[in-house]
Amino acid sequence: CPELADYIGKVLLSWTIKAGRYQTGCAILERGVYGLVTLALLAGDAVSEIRLKEEISARMTAGGLPDKELRDRAALEIRAHAASPCQNDHWSSVIEHGMAQADHEKLQPLLEEIADLISPETKGRAASRRPF
Repeated sequence: CPELADYIGKVLLSWTIKAGRYQTGCAILERGVYGLVTLALLAGDAVSEIRLKEEISARMTAGGLPDKELRDRAALEIRAHAASPCQNDHWSSVIEHGMAQADHEKLQPLLEEIADLISPETKGRAASRRPF
């Protein structure tokens, strides 16, 4: 149901930005981005991907964001995840399962573009990948 997926995406984006401001140790900002990317890719149309990037960009300019250190760390983790996507035979979370089912030729560049939106200063760098 596209309407439900759209609503869930908006709620998840809002929660990701708000909860991602806090250093909780659960990588909320990264996990939220992975969930949003998975929803956009599983929708199967370029419009969902474009809309996701536009919404994240709008949130980044609107303020109320995680601090720069948290954004940088999240962007580095997202870049590392883009460089070594989930394997199809081992999933540690429902999000990883969804990402494994997504088109990997679209997954990597979309993750990179969102990392650029979150923290452009980290472009060309990546953290060592940690499990979800």
